[in-house]
Amino acid sequence: MALIRHTVALTGAQTAGLILDPTTGKRFVLHRVIISATVALNIRLIDETDTDAFVLFRLQLAAATPFVIDYRKDEHSNQDTEGYYRSAAINNKLECVYAETSNAFITIEYDEE
Repeated sequence: MALIRHTVALTGAQTAGLILDPTTGKRFVLHRVIISATVALNIRLIDETDTDAFVLFRLQLAAATPFVIDYRKDEHSNQDTEGYYRSAAINNKLECVYAETSNAFITIEYDEE
């Protein structure tokens, strides 16, 4: 299946900013996440529920410093893998939480199953 690329602009503080709402009856499967911001940003990416069990990552991002999570690359050898992050449940949304008013973007590459 071909990957879907989706970009969301982050503006104003969010307690549950929607990044992705998968098709009803489907799970999202993340392959890559790219975050960039013009100001420093503290952000959490969450799988539907903002509890420790469902936080994909917490990040303190410096201004003008893009950050990439590529589930398809081995972090030590940089070799291609079959890596991904599959949502915890069908119909879960991918959301983000951040306090700063920002000019930031999140780009995700994903598919659904």
